[in-house]
Amino acid sequence: MARNTSNTFPALDIALEAAAQQPLLNELGAPQKSILDEREGSDQSLVWLHLGSAWLKMSVIADLAEFYCKSTRTPLEWLGYGQILQEAGGASGIRDEARTCFKAALDANNRLAEAHFGLGRIEQLGGNADQALEHFQTCTGLAQHAHAAPDAHLKANAFWEAATILDDSGRDTEALSCYQSAISLLDSFGVHHVQYARFLRRIGRREEAADHYLACARYTHRYFPEFQPPRLGPAAAPASVDGLDTIFTTPDGDNVYFHAGKYTLLPAGEQPNSPAELAKLFEPATADPGAGRRARLINSVTRLLRPKLNRPSPPLANSVAELV
Repeated sequence: MARNTSNTFPALDIALEAAAQQPLLNELGAPQKSILDEREGSDQSLVWLHLGSAWLKMSVIADLAEFYCKSTRTPLEWLGYGQILQEAGGASGIRDEARTCFKAALDANNRLAEAHFGLGRIEQLGGNADQALEHFQTCTGLAQHAHAAPDAHLKANAFWEAATILDDSGRDTEALSCYQSAISLLDSFGVHHVQYARFLRRIGRREEAADHYLACARYTHRYFPEFQPPRLGPAAAPASVDGLDTIFTTPDGDNVYFHAGKYTLLPAGEQPNSPAELAKLFEPATADPGAGRRARLINSVTRLLRPKLNRPSPPLANSVAELV
């Protein structure tokens, strides 16, 4: 039996109905109103997050359309979706819709790191650097959602965006710290990695800058977490035990915990009951001899999902001709 969503989430119900009237928004992945009926116990914070992400995508399209029209002196309504974008309030008005959704997501779950990242991107795109920095810094101190896409690299991207804002503001010491934190979690930021190389060159660290310029020479794809919200599903039970957050379980059953700004991998069957128990695994003087080998800090959940390849070594060749 379908639930009466109007009584359960009235504001969300209205927002989804309004979104359904926007054909472009639907194409950009806005959740349908039926999601609340079809999935008992839906996490409303995630529904708001997905809706905000769709509005944010639409604002980027509007920004590009407005730039093109200004450059070519073309009326916005002449473009394919121009009239729809105009009626929605243009890029600025559409960002306001996204902001409302992300704030509603935080009202439903004030520890939703992804919503802070989304708000940071909105303020960044709107030129509000101080507000954007505040949201990115808040995001770095929160664990990603249990249903987060492993390759979203939320924390790394939050540090990176904070670093670029600090860089632009001339706050070099803070910027360097954030850049280093970002690089420690994700070794490349695609075409944007050149920003770090330029920063290092500007502050006189030329040898490091050269290394990172070389890193820019190899192509890597950068994922944007604001467009990779956690998958929709039932509201997750509180995944916290005395301050420890379990954020991910690998296919082998190992658990990843987030505490004190760090990610820790523990093998299946080992579950600390407090942060103090987790910390003891890394104290050589007090931990048992095998503890340090069992528990380890990790930089990326994605690396835990890579298949282990057991390819045979290729035979040695005496000449190039044997290889072709």
